[in-house]
Amino acid sequence: MSNELIGCSLADAAASPTYMKFLEAASISPPSLHVIYINTSLETKAYGHELVPTIIWTSSNVVQTILQVVKT
Repeated sequence: MSNELIGCSLADAAASPTYMKFLEAASISPPSLHVIYINTSLETKAYGHELVPTIIWTSSNVVQTILQVVKT
């Protein structure tokens, strides 16, 4: 087996400094909602949830999840 790390581009992008700045800006722009991919690191999910209400989604439920939020 290879020792090469297998990553997820969506999860990797959510850990970037640019994304963290986005979350900080969203936290002062009500109303904001943070929708984050399930494979994102626990650290990034926790940081986002601390700043902005957060929903976690998978590729199979993203549309249903967002529509439920819009209805409420």
